[in-house]
Amino acid sequence: MGIMAERLDATAARLGCFFVYRIRHPVTVASKRSAMIPIATGEVPVRRLLAWRYGSGLHNPYQAVEVTNSTGAVLDAGPVSVFEQDNFLGNSLAERLEPGRKGLLRYALEQGVRVDRLWREPGSRRVSSVVAGEGVLRTYFWDERTEAVTLRKDRSEKKT
Repeated sequence: MGIMAERLDATAARLGCFFVYRIRHPVTVASKRSAMIPIATGEVPVRRLLAWRYGSGLHNPYQAVEVTNSTGAVLDAGPVSVFEQDNFLGNSLAERLEPGRKGLLRYALEQGVRVDRLWREPGSRRVSSVVAGEGVLRTYFWDERTEAVTLRKDRSEKKT
C-alpha cells in the first residue's frame, strides 16, 4: 500500500517559516473557481494500523495509515483521500508534514475491533514537559493514570 506523492511536479523552497511551491506547468483558474493542483505524485511509504484515542468515547478504533514524508517537500495540511489498489478506503484530514517526518491519517472506524475499559488505578500523577525548538518554547502539562482495556476482534486477520 502506498500513497501517491513522491515525484515533485513543482519546485519547493522555504520562505522563512513558510513553504513555497512553484508549479512547473501553467495553470489557469477562472474567476470564482478553484482548482486542485498536484504538487507531488508517486509512492510514499505507509504502514497500516489501528488508532484508538483514549477519552474519545468511541469503542472502535480508527483504521489508519502512518505516512512517512519522503518527498523532500513540506506536505501542507488539508483533505486526503485514501485508496488501496484503486479501492476507496476513506477520507482524512492531514496535518502539515515536514520532510522525513511521520504523520497519522485516520480514515474509517474499524467495526471488527472493540475496545472496553476493564479497570482504572485510583488517582493520577501530574506530569510536565518543556520542549524548545525552531525559536518556540512549548510547555506541556498532563495527568497520567493507569487503566487496563480489552481489545476484541471479530476477524482472524492480524491488526496492528
